[in-house]
Amino acid sequence: MEKFFGFAKSLIEKGIAVEECSYGENNLYDVNITDTSDFFFYTQLAKEKNGKVLDIGCGTGRILKNLFESGYKDLVGMDISKDMLLMAQEKLGDDGLTPKLVVGDMRDFSLNEVFSLIIIPNCSMIYIYNDEDRKKVFHSVFKHLDVGGVFAFDFDAEVVPQGETRPWISSQAIHPKTGEVVLSTVQIKGIHQNLRLMNMINYRYISAQDAKISVNTSFEATCDPDKMKDLLENEGFTLRGFYSDYNFSPYTGGDLCVVVAEK
Repeated sequence: MEKFFGFAKSLIEKGIAVEECSYGENNLYDVNITDTSDFFFYTQLAKEKNGKVLDIGCGTGRILKNLFESGYKDLVGMDISKDMLLMAQEKLGDDGLTPKLVVGDMRDFSLNEVFSLIIIPNCSMIYIYNDEDRKKVFHSVFKHLDVGGVFAFDFDAEVVPQGETRPWISSQAIHPKTGEVVLSTVQIKGIHQNLRLMNMINYRYISAQDAKISVNTSFEATCDPDKMKDLLENEGFTLRGFYSDYNFSPYTGGDLCVVVAEK
């Protein structure tokens, strides 16, 4: 299947845009991901458990930084991207923070330590495409939890519409490091009810002589909440709750589903 479609495909074919890895050294993660609505949720769980925390898919340290600033120091961040971890190290280091950062795949990792709280924030489960890999994630998490430990994550429960959406502006910002003016657009192509293809076009401008258009793409998987519940319980987790938001409101349907489970 082709990775690009619509306007992104035209830009690539005409040589106007270059392809860049979504999580490579030139990524715009900190420009595009600015949401803070989940800070309260993960901070409350850290306060409750008051122990060691593992942030899986930590990216550039968005949640880690907030937890540090909230007084929690016994933190480990794990991500599959070395580039993301280097950016996390730099960003957190600028604030005098030195968490342990490790490269790892959430489906199969071994850290030789256990945690009171393990989180997978920012709907990172969209990059786990099938039930077999979800089982692997939950198995790896389960074996790294203390007895009584908590596992919390969010996921996308959308039934994906088929066909191509119209593009929309996903973010516009001035890059905090480079000073670039960045405008990002997103277009989605539904593959089947639980899989979509995302194309993002980034227009990056410093001056008339230094402008760039880059494109990145990724497949994103959604999951039915009942299926997710079964997978967790089959691994041995006890479900505390499924929520509709980061304020612990009971889940009543919708695209966002937030989970808290216990070992």
